Amino acid sequence: MGTSITVKILLKNKLNISLDIRNIRLMCSLGDSKLASSELYTQETQNLVLEPLKSKELLLKLTPIQTGELTLENIQWELFEVVRCSRPLFQMAIVGAGKRSREVEQPLKFNIVEASGECKMEFLLDGQDLTKNRNIVNYECRKGTIRVTNMSSTYSAKNSFVSCSHPIMLNFLNRKLFDELKPNASIDVPITLRAGLLGENVVKFLMRHEVDGVSEKSKFRFQRLQVNLSTQNCFEAFYRISMSSRQPGTFLVNLALNANNLAPRNSNFEKAQIQAVEIISKDNQFKICKRDEGGRFFSLEKHEGVTSEDSILKIEEQIRSIKDDPELQSLLDKELQYKKVKHSAEKATDTVDFILHWSMPTQGKRGFITSKGQPLFPAQVAQQHRCPLQVAFKFPKHLTPAELPCKIPLEITITPLLDNIQKVTLQVNSSQFDSADTLTWMGKVKHNVF
Repeated sequence: MGTSITVKILLKNKLNISLDIRNIRLMCSLGDSKLASSELYTQETQNLVLEPLKSKELLLKLTPIQTGELTLENIQWELFEVVRCSRPLFQMAIVGAGKRSREVEQPLKFNIVEASGECKMEFLLDGQDLTKNRNIVNYECRKGTIRVTNMSSTYSAKNSFVSCSHPIMLNFLNRKLFDELKPNASIDVPITLRAGLLGENVVKFLMRHEVDGVSEKSKFRFQRLQVNLSTQNCFEAFYRISMSSRQPGTFLVNLALNANNLAPRNSNFEKAQIQAVEIISKDNQFKICKRDEGGRFFSLEKHEGVTSEDSILKIEEQIRSIKDDPELQSLLDKELQYKKVKHSAEKATDTVDFILHWSMPTQGKRGFITSKGQPLFPAQVAQQHRCPLQVAFKFPKHLTPAELPCKIPLEITITPLLDNIQKVTLQVNSSQFDSADTLTWMGKVKHNVF
């Protein structure tokens, strides 16, 4: 009792149309008991859309909560939410011996006994019932717990460990849960989930523990848990970086959150808001400076001795840097390792790595998005010139001359963007309206006539 029974089934669609299959479940009986199925066992139904001429494997799991002889009778489902279907379950057994032996169909039966040291494991997310809503936002960070309950009233459980199939999402591969758990006791182990994988994800856990007070050969118990999560992409972050024409060594960044055609149907996710933008580049040489109140327009300025405070632009002051949060830093490291993103030394001077901290305050959601290798100058400049330069000019915006005509000083700064540029030659090309020693300048002049 308390130990899950798992049945693997294979569904094949031999038609040329998609099949909408709902409420796939196992149907069982427990001896002569007349109790309702919900009082005999617990299970989570599954839904799927089976594409034409495709097949799909499913794992159906139920957990008995009563003792006795449990018989798996059939599998039931609903087709297009209208037609109720079922398929009997049986196993093939050989009856007789020698030439009289034959295969016969026999029902699948299990003898459910009282728990003898088994533990029940549950996966819980704060503020969300996963049996009713499996949807989470891509790159969302959530707090949760792994709850372990000792189902035995006699034996204690000791030395429990759990393995996770998706360490990039749960931040651990193997983890110790507890040293000892008394009979009928429960323990909650806090975890952090980051939805770093898009689409349908089946997260599997395997827990092992020892039963105290039994023989060495039979003291180990194992418990499996499967959690289905649907990660939905509701928005994307785009960085448009341009070289400043006024300040040498400065780049202007426009940040856009694109949500067009990304939010899935029937989803009620709100529009994401920017909490902070952070630079995580190795050997960062830029100071990030605010240009507006919403964090969508900021600048990168070359600066010597950049500190951690210079590398983050906080729209909300309570936000902590990734580098100051060991748990988030560990999740980031696992994401970069999974994607095999390598930091190239020769590209360190022309790209920058960003992290965007975002939130959906009404729904209490928050997370961060990693954007590696954002180019500091347009790709067409690098392709056309091979050795890109930044040209910045400066002149006084307001000038009151004592006499006319007046001279307006113009300062032009040329900054190489790559280390392999050895020489820069400036050539002023005159137009048909200029003399050989002049430069056409277009701007605005405001004057008053007295």
